[in-house]
Amino acid sequence: MGRPCVAHVVHSVQFGGMEEATLRWLASPAARRYEHHLLCLATPDGGETPFVRRAAALGVPVASVPWGRGRPLLAAARSLARFAREAGVTLVHAQNTYADLIAALAAMRVPLRTVASAYVWWSGHGWRRDLLNRLEARALCRMNLVAAQCEATREECRRRGVPAARLRIAISGQALPDPPPGPAAREAARAGLGAAPGDVVVAKLARFWPDKRHDLALEAFRQVALHCPRARLWLAGVGPTLEATRTLAARLGLADRVRFVGFVSPASILPGVDVLASASDAEGVPLALTEAMAHGVPVAATRVGGVPEVVSHGVSGLLVAPGDAAALAGALATLVDDARGRGIMGASARDFIARHYSPDVAARQMAAIYDELLDR
Repeated sequence: MGRPCVAHVVHSVQFGGMEEATLRWLASPAARRYEHHLLCLATPDGGETPFVRRAAALGVPVASVPWGRGRPLLAAARSLARFAREAGVTLVHAQNTYADLIAALAAMRVPLRTVASAYVWWSGHGWRRDLLNRLEARALCRMNLVAAQCEATREECRRRGVPAARLRIAISGQALPDPPPGPAAREAARAGLGAAPGDVVVAKLARFWPDKRHDLALEAFRQVALHCPRARLWLAGVGPTLEATRTLAARLGLADRVRFVGFVSPASILPGVDVLASASDAEGVPLALTEAMAHGVPVAATRVGGVPEVVSHGVSGLLVAPGDAAALAGALATLVDDARGRGIMGASARDFIARHYSPDVAARQMAAIYDELLDR
């Protein structure tokens, strides 16, 4: 008897946490118990290309489903149903709102077991986002199981009507760097981005998107920069608010203190980072945050979503209320000014990841969800 066949339906706009979490699962030893196929919604701008290339490099067969501004949900669902029949798919794993809707519709046409991963609920973006949230909640209610990335997301799914009996936890997991980066890696990362030996580097690694609040991070850093001339801010990522953030940095007089580093691997710059900043209004558990913790970097973050589930205030980082630039500035200043405290918190952060957030833990959770569905 062959391995159970799983189709992953993914709507990837730009490479981010959802895509990275999917790849981590596909690369895990536990995932080899299943035969995986990837169906990726093919957008006109090709935003899914980096994700598709990395999935293909893992040996996962990739097929495209045409997708565009018309949001052809029914056509995409028919494509998924046809693929499921031809490939012998028994389980569909959906990632992201439109993928959830497509999977739910396809399961009405062919007998499929379905699971959707849930990371974060976005709000405050007008009627279109509110409508999508309502549609996604209805789609999740039709899933056999929903894999929430954290307790906060599980609770929000339940609040939006998903039956508690169908909700499971499946963390994203985070590997420790192996080998741990040493002084040479630190100096190389810093020199490559123009940081002098005495500089204290704060970094924010996130897609440039309204909810990520780069504006708040810049205002908080401006207050820090007033009293700490050696503080530097690295902003890594791409996205629709990038140019507005550049303009704001210049208007705040921070052009010579802020470095926009583009789309980079977090592992390439985190060895040179002293503090990670997270200013989001909404999150599940940001993978940039857990990767920083794995590198022994303490965190100054807003207390949203699943962040308090991984960052212990005063132990592995400092947490503040969302939307409060002064509070975030105070947390950043505390860490910038205290090298010894940064070392202690960074070690605690790394220890948490090793003990509670490892890839093995994540893979066991997802495999248990698959097995629960396949045994039905």
